[in-house]
Amino acid sequence: VVSQESIEKAVDTVGQLVQEEGLNCLINNAGINVMADFQTVTADMMMENFHTNTVAPLMITKTFLPLLKQAASRAGGSGRMSIQRAAVINVISAGLCGAELGVL
Repeated sequence: VVSQESIEKAVDTVGQLVQEEGLNCLINNAGINVMADFQTVTADMMMENFHTNTVAPLMITKTFLPLLKQAASRAGGSGRMSIQRAAVINVISAGLCGAELGVL
């Protein structure tokens, strides 16, 4: 999910499947959980966590936006997104937290 090339390939594949219908729902569910304490955590670990859990869902949604807008416009109205037309659902499960870092 962190490779723009991989995201664009996914959009192309989905676009071929949905064709003129567009995409009604995008669920961002990928993520990682960095398990570390203050002694072992590194900046690279934190950057990987941030990129995968924060930046990647944004870039995925941005890249899928034309397909989502296509579905929204087919539902009538101005092409604005809503749950009746097209939706994005972001699922967040876990991440690096203070207890894992030994803060608490």
